[in-house]
Amino acid sequence: MQQQTDFVFYKQRDFSEKLSATMDFIKIHWRPLIINLLYLLPALLIASYLGVNQISHALSDPYSFDGYSNMMIGGVFIANIIYYITYFVAILFTVSYIAECTFASDGRTINTKDVWRRVGSSFFRTLGAGFLAGIATVLGAMLCIIPGVFVGVCFSLYAYYCIIDEESAVSSLTSSYDVVKSQWFPTFGYMIVLGIIGYMVNMIFSIPAGLTTFGLFLGGADMYISVFSNPIFITITNFISYSGMIVVVPFIQIAMSFQYFNLKEIETGTGIEREIEMIGKRNENDYKSY
Repeated sequence: MQQQTDFVFYKQRDFSEKLSATMDFIKIHWRPLIINLLYLLPALLIASYLGVNQISHALSDPYSFDGYSNMMIGGVFIANIIYYITYFVAILFTVSYIAECTFASDGRTINTKDVWRRVGSSFFRTLGAGFLAGIATVLGAMLCIIPGVFVGVCFSLYAYYCIIDEESAVSSLTSSYDVVKSQWFPTFGYMIVLGIIGYMVNMIFSIPAGLTTFGLFLGGADMYISVFSNPIFITITNFISYSGMIVVVPFIQIAMSFQYFNLKEIETGTGIEREIEMIGKRNENDYKSY
């Protein structure tokens, strides 16, 4: 699948302009993004089934300690691993798609096969950076909540440096820290707003699972013969809840990418350099055609 792009990425934008650019980008590119992220749904369905199946088995004998211990080390654990890997791949694909758009900003087409190749080439590098960022954030939080929050925000753009700039895991963390620390409060405020929006969207997808839980609670002693206790029904509602990532992840990552482009432009003036280069190319093409 190919997609045409013509979008200004490296540009200084204020808060409202970043949200506006996010919506403009989604309007142009939502179809290839969603279609390719739909490939992740089978993995989410498997995670939903494994988790529900293991919990149902454990609850069939609520007084058995072995049931709960097996639940923690069995299907639920595997389901969580599948879910987080799928979530991570969704992030990688979205950022990789944005990366291909930046390289095709002169009007060339985007081939989603190239996007998936970028996902594969950056997988372990970005995973390593995320692991290191997580350790640093946890250590900071252990010292005090404030250092943990500060470090977490400073490392929030590491994936863009890993994928778009193709930096190493350590270098991407350093670059993210250096560019965010001087713009920490605007970045933190922006992340808070995006988090609230993402949470609200996730809540919509979680309504069926919430209704199922409520139905089980009302069922009392008869909960295991009610429709709400049907494993297939619970699997479907959990699957719908998991599927919210298909919408939330692209929105959050696209919105954060414009903070990345904004800070890069403030720091290096990359957009001006690219515009001068593009003017030179256009003049050269005009001269050749003449």
